[in-house]
Amino acid sequence: MVGTIYSLNSDNKSHFICLSIFTLSNNNIYVEHLENNKWKLVAAIGESLTLKELEVNGTVLRGDALARLLADLRPRNDKTHYNLRVNCDGACYIHNGKAQDVDGTKLGTSVVFDWSRYGVRTTVQDELEDRLRIKEVVNRQLLDQVKNLEEELVKCKTVVEEKNVDLESTRLQSERANEEIGLISGELEKKKMEGDHHEKVMEAMDKEVRGWKLQVRDREEELGFCSRRLERVEKVVVEMEGMLEEKERVIRMVKLEVKELREELGFYKRVLEKKCRAIEELEDEVEVKRKEARRLESRLGDKEEEVGAVKRLLKEKKEVEEGEKGKEMEWCRFQLRVKEEELCVCKNLLEWKDKVLEMKDRVLEEMEVGRDVVELEL
Repeated sequence: MVGTIYSLNSDNKSHFICLSIFTLSNNNIYVEHLENNKWKLVAAIGESLTLKELEVNGTVLRGDALARLLADLRPRNDKTHYNLRVNCDGACYIHNGKAQDVDGTKLGTSVVFDWSRYGVRTTVQDELEDRLRIKEVVNRQLLDQVKNLEEELVKCKTVVEEKNVDLESTRLQSERANEEIGLISGELEKKKMEGDHHEKVMEAMDKEVRGWKLQVRDREEELGFCSRRLERVEKVVVEMEGMLEEKERVIRMVKLEVKELREELGFYKRVLEKKCRAIEELEDEVEVKRKEARRLESRLGDKEEEVGAVKRLLKEKKEVEEGEKGKEMEWCRFQLRVKEEELCVCKNLLEWKDKVLEMKDRVLEEMEVGRDVVELEL
């Protein structure tokens, strides 16, 4: 069986781990481990089971050293037992008392115990070095936390300017805490060099360590409060960044719409120019067609007069030479058909002229509508 009674937890909280070694009426040694403020039976050391190794404060006890330790820890009767207690700061204690006293107070009465007999490091200097090393670790953690807070404050400076006063006071409090830790370390160094009596030094150190732990806990609470405030500020920053991104997106959309409208306006301008040129060409063509229509109208009048003359001539010829002039009548009819066809052509040209004029009117109306649209877009 291997027993370990020393453990340094990462959270550095002031709880302890201990092993309770005691005997009952059967004269066997029972080992219990304190877990979650409850004693848990680890093993019974008797004729059938022997404790071969036990690690105390980093030192493994075997053989004669372990035998001497168990012999010294063996209670004088079945109503007494010893609690081997190891605090998280590395200090080792032996107490006799009740096993259920696990609330952090001293378990019974301290027993003078010479650990050097078993090769366990327990000098005042080593214990003070352990305390100072733990304090340095905590101090570095606090400094890292303060550094991280300062970096986050720099990033959020534009948003949390009104919070700078509180954060600055927190940083000053952290600096004061570091100064207090330095002062405590200096005092510990002085006390280490003075070499006071072991028991007095331990009691004084316990008081100072408890006060220091309370200060560290207060600083941790303050840093936690600052962290929560920074989280809220970060949420506000994220929301503002989202709003800024939304506004930038809207601006980009508006710019794209303006660009599209400008391109569409240019297109309309080009179309309008083409229509204007087409209208000018149509006006020229209409003018030409008007001249031609006037010319055709004059020709139509001439042709109508000629047709009337031919009809009169035919009528006269029909009345005078109805039988003899058959061929001439036939020729006159042919000429009449020719004149009628020419008359139809003139009528078609007049209809086509009317259609051209209507087309011109529609183009002019479309041009007016296009100008109104362009003016509205401008």
